[in-house]
Amino acid sequence: MDLPAHPLAGLRLAISETLDTARVDRVSVIGPIDPITSDVLAEFEESGGALEILDCACGASPFSTGVGFRAWIMPTVANYYDAYRLLYGIRAMCVTQSTPFLVLRPQLASASARRDYYGGMPEVPKAWRHCSETCLIHGEAIERATVNGGLRNGVVTAIEDFIQEMWDEGTALAYSCLPPIGGFCALFDVDADWAAELAYRLTKFDHKPNIAAMSEKDLKNYLEIVDRSRRHTNGSAQ
Repeated sequence: MDLPAHPLAGLRLAISETLDTARVDRVSVIGPIDPITSDVLAEFEESGGALEILDCACGASPFSTGVGFRAWIMPTVANYYDAYRLLYGIRAMCVTQSTPFLVLRPQLASASARRDYYGGMPEVPKAWRHCSETCLIHGEAIERATVNGGLRNGVVTAIEDFIQEMWDEGTALAYSCLPPIGGFCALFDVDADWAAELAYRLTKFDHKPNIAAMSEKDLKNYLEIVDRSRRHTNGSAQ
């Protein structure tokens, strides 16, 4: 039978291939490590790569001065202001150290792509906030912009504005976002010697079954879940 794609397996493989293709020396994770990516980053560290965890205050400067080309992993910020400031902070570090720009966002929620969500600290300044309303996210009340889309609204809008502003300054960036594997995003310098190969590898994730990336244990667990779901459905129908 045709197995459905497994997005998390594809996401892990995309991160691994990105680090390998770009020949990354160091990974800087801003904020806590997402459990979804912990195994990939552990393998990277075991293979000799340097892994550092940086505090994420978003409004503060969490960036270290460690040397070596690195990939930056963005935290799950959910509004334009936080994403925009982080991108410029990372860019400043790359310019200071004369290293290529490579930023990964393992999962980009569609809800915050074009709509700001305001939560956590520090608070978004009033000048950067939209009129907001209260909504419930996993049982927790949180403020979000009343409108979807428009200027300076949402994480993807921040990424696009950053790319355009870099282009205006003479720096071209490539941007890849892959909804089939959980919204994995990569943003990188097109002039890097590995950029063309990375772009080619990432395009393949739109076409090939992500099930191929699963380990034997993951595959067995996945099939058990599918089987239980089918038994439950068949039992309910009788």
